[in-house]
Amino acid sequence: MAGEPNQVKWRGIRPTDPPENIPVTPAAGSTIKVYQDVPANLKAANYPVARGIYPNPPDAVRVNEFKYAWNSTSILYEVDDGKVLFISAAWEAGANQAVGWDGGFYVEVVDAGDVFKILLLQMIINGGTCSNTKMEFNPAVEVPAGWKVTVRSRTADLICYGAIFGWIEDV
Repeated sequence: MAGEPNQVKWRGIRPTDPPENIPVTPAAGSTIKVYQDVPANLKAANYPVARGIYPNPPDAVRVNEFKYAWNSTSILYEVDDGKVLFISAAWEAGANQAVGWDGGFYVEVVDAGDVFKILLLQMIINGGTCSNTKMEFNPAVEVPAGWKVTVRSRTADLICYGAIFGWIEDV
């Protein structure tokens, strides 16, 4: 590939054409090993996976779930045995039908015994209003097998919607 001769168009660090050896001086007492190729111990097959940063394998099953709750709790997603859910983003919205009092709604993670574990989103809104919020997680929130992601409305006049986005991997 020919380099761009017009330096005005250069953005960031560009390789030169032809390649140049740029002199590097190590700090006192240290050495620098220069690799012309990726060493075998750093090739993709041997490199440890950073969990929750990106799907592994890249074709992992995507999750995009949406549910609503009205003075109740709805299960957005329940993780199957032998699987782990990674939540990369969550969204919630709610509308309070009553006037003059507050209502709360939540997107949360509970364990197999329905014991609260992780609060992803929470919102309290005044009567007669509506609102929404979204949060992204990096690294993704890891939810083990048997646990559930729920959307919960705590009052009769509050309808809430919840959604999660992420992927499923084998354990």
